[in-house]
Amino acid sequence: MGDETSTDSEGTESGSAVTGTAAKLLSAARARRRLSQRELARLAGVPQSTVATIEAGRRQPSVAMLERLLRAAGFHLATELVNALRPSELLERQRRNVTEVLARSPVTRAWLTGPAARGEDRPDSGLDLAVELRPGTAAGAVAGLAGELSGLLGCPVAVTTGDPGGADDFFYTRSG
Repeated sequence: MGDETSTDSEGTESGSAVTGTAAKLLSAARARRRLSQRELARLAGVPQSTVATIEAGRRQPSVAMLERLLRAAGFHLATELVNALRPSELLERQRRNVTEVLARSPVTRAWLTGPAARGEDRPDSGLDLAVELRPGTAAGAVAGLAGELSGLLGCPVAVTTGDPGGADDFFYTRSG
């Protein structure tokens, strides 16, 4: 069957995501369920005027109120935090903390590689680090490093061991 969509009387595809204002979300939810403002208000336990003023754009509801109305129509509001900063910006803001994490590890030097090193990173991309380890240290010694840095920065981090070849602009060099 797949992702079939149909168009309702207001031109909204019933299988597609609706984004925008609370007014658009509420109106689309109501239209998809073929509910009148009065019916939706009754299901949500609010006055019909509340639904009308929100749909008219004269009132911006709280997130809790919008969720209540959408739940009454049989929907839920999917919200998530989406990174708006490039990984290189996140790294610059957290440079001190990242340096502290690297100092606690067997890393002797670290290079920024990939799109961030070239100034081509985007908010939805990750951060690539190449690291050099103390002599005699197994690569597995930094197995949790990518996860720790990812948690700190809030973006995906990939850590590879070894000299990235030709890069001489170190992000981190162990002192002493």
